[in-house]
Amino acid sequence: MKKYLFIILFYGIFWGLLEFVLGGYLDYINHPIKDILLRLIGFIVLGVCLYRNKSPLSLLGVGLIAASFKIFNVFTCNLALLSPGIIRPIISILIQTTVVAVISFTVIKINLALKRRVIFEKSENKIKTNHK
Repeated sequence: MKKYLFIILFYGIFWGLLEFVLGGYLDYINHPIKDILLRLIGFIVLGVCLYRNKSPLSLLGVGLIAASFKIFNVFTCNLALLSPGIIRPIISILIQTTVVAVISFTVIKINLALKRRVIFEKSENKIKTNHK
């Protein structure tokens, strides 16, 4: 249990710091593909976390932790708490995390169902060959 919490905290803090520092810098220099770079980093972090943790629900924790780091922009960028510069990235991170969690949960469930079906078919074939 501690291992899972550590992984969630580590990747949430890592992604949050990248969003905070790199996002702030790319916003400062007005980089044209800032959003694409930050979403790509988010997908990579979520993918690695899913690979390490094997739980789509842990991705939601990672996303919540990462999104909470955007609140620090209130202090560093002189933005209001409910300004679009704070709210939009938070919503974007939460939507991205939710979509990845739902897709990975669905893929894992389909994979398990297919494995069970193959096992069931193999055992059914064994039973048929034993009765002949």
